[in-house]
Amino acid sequence: MTRAVLKAQKQNLLPDYLRRKASEVISMVFNEYDYETDIQVKTEEAERRGHAAGLEEGARQNAVETAGKLLREGVYLQTVIKCTGLSENDIKNIK
Repeated sequence: MTRAVLKAQKQNLLPDYLRRKASEVISMVFNEYDYETDIQVKTEEAERRGHAAGLEEGARQNAVETAGKLLREGVYLQTVIKCTGLSENDIKNIK
């Protein structure tokens, strides 16, 4: 998996996202992604930074942006749903 992420970075696929989240991407592949846990972790991180207000909308916007990037890279719809926690209708509206 690490080689796949490095190859994607070398080919300039999702450069901003992988620069920030490469280790998280690898971890998600090996562990079942849980949207609720992801939101909880992001909430805790935001509270530590003092930016808890507006996190829910920010997290949703981040998921929408990520879904758009994944779709443009040709990732299967069901994989995007699982990784972002968005509904199929939400994702179809992105296209």
